[in-house]
Amino acid sequence: MHQNMKMEVMAKTILKLLLCVMMTLGFGSCGKSSSQSQDIQHQNNASLASLSPGQNIQAETDFLSLKSITQRSQYICRARVLKVTAAREQYDPQANLVMSRIQIKILENWKGHLPQKADFRSFGGYLDGLPYFAEEFPRFHEGEEVILFLGDFLGGIFPVGHSAGKITVKDQIIEERGETVSDLKNKILTDFLK
Repeated sequence: MHQNMKMEVMAKTILKLLLCVMMTLGFGSCGKSSSQSQDIQHQNNASLASLSPGQNIQAETDFLSLKSITQRSQYICRARVLKVTAAREQYDPQANLVMSRIQIKILENWKGHLPQKADFRSFGGYLDGLPYFAEEFPRFHEGEEVILFLGDFLGGIFPVGHSAGKITVKDQIIEERGETVSDLKNKILTDFLK
């Protein structure tokens, strides 16, 4: 019973994340006219409705898998967070959002090439000491070491898959996975980027 509740919570979280990713990729109102947005939304609803619940969860899980995120990223790097600055920004004509600008020092480029000091954006942030985050958005902290899966989207470079695009490193161990940085790097470079 406990396992089923965990799976249900995970499925709901993944669905929310998928919808946010779809918005980031331009599915929905971002940069589209109202009629284009409605057409895209109807197509997305029809595609999702054609899946059985089990297929829907599997499709969402596959979309957020390490392999999928690796393949969809333009940049994968190991980096140290230097500075995080949040501000309210006009993301598109309909959305005034709290956004973070994260400045990083690149320790290693694994895919694509970012300069030694680079920056990217993420939804949410701490503004006036208050957190403005949806659960699917990653939180960045100055000084932390991370593995980032980044892509070019409307408005700049963002983590691919939002929270799934950030992996935290502590003492050469991936906190979320319990494996070493070198094991993850080998998996990405040899299994997914051949």
